[in-house]
Amino acid sequence: MPSLLENSTDEIRENLEKLWNEFKKSAGEVVLVQNPEEMKKEGGLFDFFSGGFSGNKKGTKIAFLYERSVETSTWAYAHELGRNYIQEKYSEAVETKAFENCNTDEKVEEAIKEAVSWGANLLFTTAPSMAQESIKAALQYPEVEILNCSVNTAYNSIRTYYGRMYEAKFLMGALAASITDGNDLGYVEQFPLYGTLSNINAFAIGAQFINPWSKVHLSWSGIEGADWKSEFQEKGIATISGPEFAKPFEKSREFGVYISSDGEVQSNIAVSFYNWGKYYELILQSFLEGSYHTSSLAKSHSALNYYYGLKEGVLEVILSRNLSYSSRKLVSILKKEIIDGNLLPFSGEIHSQCEKIHSEGAGSLEMDEIVDMRWLNDNVVGEIPPLKSIYKRITGGDSFRRVSDMKILCIADEENKGLWDHFQKEKLEGIDLILSAGDLNPDYLQFLVTMGRAPLLYVHGNHDESYAFKPPLGCVSVEDKVYDYRGLRILGSRAVPPGISRENICIRKRTCSGVFRR
Repeated sequence: MPSLLENSTDEIRENLEKLWNEFKKSAGEVVLVQNPEEMKKEGGLFDFFSGGFSGNKKGTKIAFLYERSVETSTWAYAHELGRNYIQEKYSEAVETKAFENCNTDEKVEEAIKEAVSWGANLLFTTAPSMAQESIKAALQYPEVEILNCSVNTAYNSIRTYYGRMYEAKFLMGALAASITDGNDLGYVEQFPLYGTLSNINAFAIGAQFINPWSKVHLSWSGIEGADWKSEFQEKGIATISGPEFAKPFEKSREFGVYISSDGEVQSNIAVSFYNWGKYYELILQSFLEGSYHTSSLAKSHSALNYYYGLKEGVLEVILSRNLSYSSRKLVSILKKEIIDGNLLPFSGEIHSQCEKIHSEGAGSLEMDEIVDMRWLNDNVVGEIPPLKSIYKRITGGDSFRRVSDMKILCIADEENKGLWDHFQKEKLEGIDLILSAGDLNPDYLQFLVTMGRAPLLYVHGNHDESYAFKPPLGCVSVEDKVYDYRGLRILGSRAVPPGISRENICIRKRTCSGVFRR
């Protein structure tokens, strides 16, 4: 990044405005954009006399960053299909390029740098783990628009995008219950990340919708020693909801909703998946026509999170040709009702395993309640695993690392001279995350996040008045917010609840949540 002295006055002003917007966003509004119409360009006098934007930005270059390779990751493979769709449909207007195996912060940084050198002016980082490097890059390369594939994040300098997969899972649950002899269904999930629990609960509620006595047996494939196939086989569970995709170039039928017997797949019933090509097309259209920057939402300081679903065509449901016409009709009717807004999976009376969540006749849960769901429906047999049992996939192979083994540097009250005045880079090596509990010089925080490779999250202390006009740049305020870092959820709170010790991180049992408070 060029030094401040090398920048023009206009460039300095623009960068300061971006930093200020990011700071304002740290305590501001997160907007979940659920309809592409909300991002339409608003007409004005210029549009009236000029006839509007031509809608064709020739020479647009789009870069896609994948955490793993297309050959080894179903997630990367799905996004690659989306990239190919865009390249083929908009071949005269855009050029695309993929960067694989961006599975460390250093590799993400290098891939972004290479993409910018290539000339990318639109960049998609397709994994939540790339969010932090995406934010840094947005400040470093203000001419590039960067979007990260995640949801409900409070970043102003980048936008995020994700899908309402729970809508499709509701359909899958209803279908599974309708074709099952008995009441027991199986559901396999890897980790309890953002959106995962809403998918599980929507599937369970959909099954309940058809069969009030249905039970959804939940198994986590990311748990140490997990053997969900044997577990379901021993319980005699034949109807199973597995991953959305089979592994690329691997002959496996264990995906979607399928019927199994003696551990072998007998019939694939249905599959729900993301249509990333359609999603990228919606975003690209707004970029090419100019509304990406000119809509009222784009001009606000809100953190924009695209959150599209069945109605927008970014989710697909494919049914087996062997299904009866009545099963097809069931899914078709329910799908239409969801698209028309008449059927909301999380409306009306809802019970968790512990308590009533929603009352009879009530409208739908708020969208942020759905995204940040932390409970299981009352017909789910299973639990949200304790933090220590969760593994985090970190490389393109089959190696794992415990989230509970993450190295976190906790700082508060006094600046450590060994980390500042007498700094040695090796002191921060191996640190995954830095948490500041307040009352520290903002320059100290900026120094640590600059010299280290780890993101820094902070809350205000009792004496941090300077943060109001001099926020620690490059750091993320998590005050009164939940922040998801590689599967670890952290709640930042300035006030200390009664009976809770100060400057402490407390892991809640069974919720995979960290509580970070001053």
